[in-house]
This record gives sequence, C-alpha cells and structure tokens, in this order.
Amino acid sequence: MNIDLQQFCASEHDRRTWLRTPFNVGGKTGASNGLIMIELDAVGDHPSPPSDFNVAKVLDSTPTAGYEPLPALPAPVLVPCRKCGGHGHGRKCESCDGDGEFEHHGHDYECKACDGEGELAGECPDCRGTGKRETSNLVQINDAFFNLRYLSLVAALPSAEIATAGPSGIAGFRFIGGRGALMPTRT
Repeated sequence: MNIDLQQFCASEHDRRTWLRTPFNVGGKTGASNGLIMIELDAVGDHPSPPSDFNVAKVLDSTPTAGYEPLPALPAPVLVPCRKCGGHGHGRKCESCDGDGEFEHHGHDYECKACDGEGELAGECPDCRGTGKRETSNLVQINDAFFNLRYLSLVAALPSAEIATAGPSGIAGFRFIGGRGALMPTRT
C-alpha cells in the first residue's frame, strides 16, 4: 500500500517549514503537522527535520498497550469555507482587510501582501483548495476526544489500531508498516 504522507503534513503557509513535507529520521520516514505524526518503516528521499524536533520523544510517549481497532467513524459534515468563501482559492487579504491598501499615520499605502488586489491568490490554506471545511467533528474514543479529520486519516491506514492515554495524553496508533501519534482535542 502506498501512503500519501503529504496529507499528514502542515500546509504551505505554516511557519514551521520543516513540517510542510515528509522527513527522514532514524532510518525511517515521517510526516507531521504538529497535531498528528506518522512514521513509516520504509525510508524515502526526504530531508531531515531540525535537530530540536524530537520525533522519537513524541512517538515513544504514546501508549505501549491497550491498542484496539478504531470505532466506526461518522461521515464528516462539510460547510463552505469561510476564509475563501467556498471557492478554494483567492481569499481576502488579512493584512489590508481586503481593501488593497491601508492607512498608516495619515498616508495611504498599497498593500504589499496582496499587491493591492485585496485578495490573495493560490490555494486556501484553511480548506486546502476544496472550498469546504468540516464543522467541529469530534469523536470520543474512551475518555479522549479527537478531530474526525485526523481519525479518518488513521482509519485509512492498513489494519490501524489506536490506544488512548487519558483525556489530554498523546494517543498512539499503529498499522502495518508503521506507527504514529495523535493529539486529543480539548472539549
């Protein structure tokens, strides 16, 4: 099975550039967006993360026992993305509030962030270009709540199992060919 690691990565707008693409560490390949992390036994052609990004520490903090198959997951409820108006691209520039210019000390300036257009081109980082966003879809597993989007990624992995670590502990998941970590969501 070929696993698309990019779906586990942060968006191109995330300031943590090392999370935007998969990485190699410790003879394995991983990916993370800061809320979910996956590690594959196979090694791909990817860069190494910064030395202070301790993948092993995160993965080793997950439960060692209590793994069980994921429960049946509900279908996500999708609504138009507020950021891009459901278009998937071309969202309002936050720097100038969509005006294309701004006032500073009594003078008007063209916004450099959007080149005076009031709108930013490219894929919307909130909906990743789909034009749709999931409403707050939380799923409870044992005494912890997780985002349905991330649980759906885990559920798509071969023979995936999950183990929780209390309402605020990092959950672990394992599957044929790797393992991972998932942060719970506060309710």
